[in-house]
Amino acid sequence: MDTSLDNEKKGGLGNVLKALRMVNELSIKDLAAKMDVSSTYISEVEANNKNPSLDMLSKYSEALGVSKSAIMYFDEEGAKHKYNYQKLLLEILQEITKKD
Repeated sequence: MDTSLDNEKKGGLGNVLKALRMVNELSIKDLAAKMDVSSTYISEVEANNKNPSLDMLSKYSEALGVSKSAIMYFDEEGAKHKYNYQKLLLEILQEITKKD
């Protein structure tokens, strides 16, 4: 299973989708099978070489068990933090604890 986030510096929706795939402990091949697409397609999206359509985003959402709005939220917030996921997660945790 691919566990690196080499493109993290580049940012983009592909990194969000890759991180969600990794959290779900799915290989590219496993996710591709769940979505009924090619492994090449998943790799291209994760490398930020392709942007998924709204229909594909729905397939990602279903396969990863995460709402489309959550995926878009992580992409938007990631951009604000220049895709520094440690900083982003820390801020999200701080927001969650403020609400409790």
